[in-house]
Amino acid sequence: MSNVASFKPYGRGERVYVVLANIVWFEPYSSNCDSGTKLHLVEEVELLVGDSPGDVAMAIDGVALSISNAELPRPATVEWVGGKGERRA
Repeated sequence: MSNVASFKPYGRGERVYVVLANIVWFEPYSSNCDSGTKLHLVEEVELLVGDSPGDVAMAIDGVALSISNAELPRPATVEWVGGKGERRA
């Protein structure tokens, strides 16, 4: 399963879709009154996106968090049902 993020274009253009697993590292980038992030992808590919480095990090962290949560079994929770003191796992 590939996790893909949609980023704003750098400057003008259409939204950019990136497979997050292909991002090796990223850095802030600005030129000609535009600012965003330069993504360094596998196979030495560079891509400019209009989102800030913080937004890119949140996209990556959100995917990593959802993957780590999916891999770990969730503990059973006990909750009170109704007002009768019945418990359900």
